[in-house]
Amino acid sequence: MTGKIKATALVILSILALGALGPASALAEDEITAEEYPAFLEGSLMTHLTFKIEGREATCKVEHYKATLNAKTGIDTFESEYTGCTAKVGMIEVPLTIDMNGCDWDYVIKDKWYNLVCPSGKKAILTAYSSVEQHMKKTPSCEYTVPAQEELGYVEYENMSGLPGDIRLSVNLTGVEYTVSGFPFVCGENGTFNNGTLTSETTVSAKNEAGEPIGVMIG
Repeated sequence: MTGKIKATALVILSILALGALGPASALAEDEITAEEYPAFLEGSLMTHLTFKIEGREATCKVEHYKATLNAKTGIDTFESEYTGCTAKVGMIEVPLTIDMNGCDWDYVIKDKWYNLVCPSGKKAILTAYSSVEQHMKKTPSCEYTVPAQEELGYVEYENMSGLPGDIRLSVNLTGVEYTVSGFPFVCGENGTFNNGTLTSETTVSAKNEAGEPIGVMIG
């Protein structure tokens, strides 16, 4: 598929003589490139990912992105996985799981926005449980579904200094659409809303077929 990398999971990536890289720079270019191809990209959180919905706050300690870069491109599609997640209701934290359900994030470098791309009829699902025991029993209290949607911004890309070079992603999405179902006192008002936000900071690195670290950059 032209101009797009398709990975096979959450979530969040993106994204030549690397010896010429010098100090870290924020380049407003339109393509992500690697030192060699294929390049296997991985992203890891620098800070917790936070998703705010209906007055509730969901936080994940681990967000893992994966993609394969076969050539330079202006759009990355990353598969994402989220673990170590909790939802905060008032002062109480409860277990939360995120199932991307086949949905992937498209990173449109030129426009600095994300598209959430899902298979037909699928949505990403956030499930909250009232306690650890209910989580173990798989008895949910709340469900938040997030459908496919486009032009969610804003995403900043920064090439990081050092060899091999990595990319730092600063994500600040607003206007995320979602639907709430469950006990209103715990889950928030039921219905569909478009006031969700998602923030995170992620480092994207790359390896070659031999598993050796290689440089990746915007430019």
